[in-house]
Amino acid sequence: MLNLGKKNVSIFSNKKFVSKRFSILISSLVSLFFYACNKKPVYHSPPGYNFSAPLTMKLGKELKEISGIAYDDRTNMLFAQNDEQGRLFRFSFELNKPGGLEHIGFGSKNDYEDVVKTDSSIFILSSNGSLIEMPLTANLFDSVPALSSYINHVKGEFESFYYDAAANALVTICKSCAHEKNRMRTTYKFDIATG
Repeated sequence: MLNLGKKNVSIFSNKKFVSKRFSILISSLVSLFFYACNKKPVYHSPPGYNFSAPLTMKLGKELKEISGIAYDDRTNMLFAQNDEQGRLFRFSFELNKPGGLEHIGFGSKNDYEDVVKTDSSIFILSSNGSLIEMPLTANLFDSVPALSSYINHVKGEFESFYYDAAANALVTICKSCAHEKNRMRTTYKFDIATG
């Protein structure tokens, strides 16, 4: 209530006026909310790529069970490893051209999780954390590669890894290790120079 001298006047005395203003306010807020939710984010494309016209390619049945992929910027090729059969694939962005898809066996059936390319080698991570190294040579896919294996002595399941170029090391990421707490994930560094 407002006290205007002798009369007390309610600012809410005109219920139709208040109800109409309240309805307009609520409608405006709801409209603003839906506009904000439906507004599509704007993504800016990096140099050499257009998000609005992405390059897509069908990988085919041979690449159905890949679980890791790595890009070789020197040859503009992709490497991928089969999840279970111990095969490494190399393919270009033009799969249908001759030499567009090559593969080589590197191991027996296992649970292979990821692949990483360094300047001199291809590394494959097994789910038990062990690593397989193949020297990156020009004829890698022409003959059986020389392999080096590095056994992990940590009990657990590993899902991914990456190359830390500054440290010349591979960093493996434990998906589920025995010593971990519920929310903690452990990483292990593998020094490439010392093995």
